[in-house]
Amino acid sequence: MKDLRIYERMPEWSAATLPHGFRRKHRTKEGTWAQLTVHAGALRFTHLDADGEELSSRVVDAAAGPQLVEPGVWHKVEPLDDALRCGLVFLCDPSRYLEKKHGLTAPHSEVRALLPTLEAVPGRSMLDLGSGRGRNSFFLAEHGLAVTALDRSDAAIAKLRQIQTDEGFTLSSSVYDINRASLADVIEGGVVDHVISTVVFQFLEADRVPAVIDDMQAVTRNGGLHLIVTPVTSAEMRCPIAFPGILRRGELRDRYLDWNILRYDETLGEFHKRDRHGQRYKAEFATLIARKPGTRH
Repeated sequence: MKDLRIYERMPEWSAATLPHGFRRKHRTKEGTWAQLTVHAGALRFTHLDADGEELSSRVVDAAAGPQLVEPGVWHKVEPLDDALRCGLVFLCDPSRYLEKKHGLTAPHSEVRALLPTLEAVPGRSMLDLGSGRGRNSFFLAEHGLAVTALDRSDAAIAKLRQIQTDEGFTLSSSVYDINRASLADVIEGGVVDHVISTVVFQFLEADRVPAVIDDMQAVTRNGGLHLIVTPVTSAEMRCPIAFPGILRRGELRDRYLDWNILRYDETLGEFHKRDRHGQRYKAEFATLIARKPGTRH
């Protein structure tokens, strides 16, 4: 069996309590494996096609051991006697554990891509500005960074802290309104090595964006990295959602002209939010990776 991690364990069932949904045609979600174990008695496990026609079946009892069902495979199970006692666990790839167990979206692709660079440069303290419930924070903490997660939502930070407690993560978090531009007051020691902020700037008050960026730069140690991903708008490609703090093309880059810009591009991307037709809204997104100049002390 491949390296999988259990994210949900169902209660033990008997022939009487085995849910009816499992006795009918069903399948697991994308990226989810199911492992069925019979402890006593027996059941019939039937593979089905998409139309519900039987492809094969077999009897599963305690001697058969755990039965692993691949994602998306149509099947059903039926008790064969009243002595049945069985259990079920759901598993996933370890990289998707928080997504499956706690409903977090996956870490941003640019954060995942930046990890090798972060591991190769000095400094392990990381600020996740606008962390939400922690999708990026937990990913970075898992890879050894000392993360401070800040978000203005009480509910988001409460959920982050719940996950932190449940899973044993080590990181710091605070409810913080980014518009304040006073990071030194909430970061331990008033400075940090690196800062990420993914798809957050558009929610800022428009007239506070310059102060917020200046503040981020001020609390970053020399040699530190910034990763910012944010939608942008222009006459040629207007952002379809009316955000208060949407930046213009090139505006983010211009705020970093005195830094070493390692990457800057503006490319077409999608929001999670969908329009009334069920299609994801599209916009141009700016991605900036920049290093603060100067000698690290």
